[in-house]
Amino acid sequence: MRRTFGEVRPIDKVWLTHKEAAAYLGVSGRTLDRWRAEAKMPYYKPGGTIIFRKRDLDNFVLRNRVI
Repeated sequence: MRRTFGEVRPIDKVWLTHKEAAAYLGVSGRTLDRWRAEAKMPYYKPGGTIIFRKRDLDNFVLRNRVI
């Protein structure tokens, strides 16, 4: 079975909110939460707000490439 992801949107920022990170990766917020809870997704939590570094998201995608 082939999985289809949502639309991947270009973003020109360094730090992304939860909603922006999910949109950038083309996944749901729940999927992003699951990856974060399973320690698959790096994130930062300054002052209690969860943010993601765009470069970390790009590296996450590259590390999970399937050939």
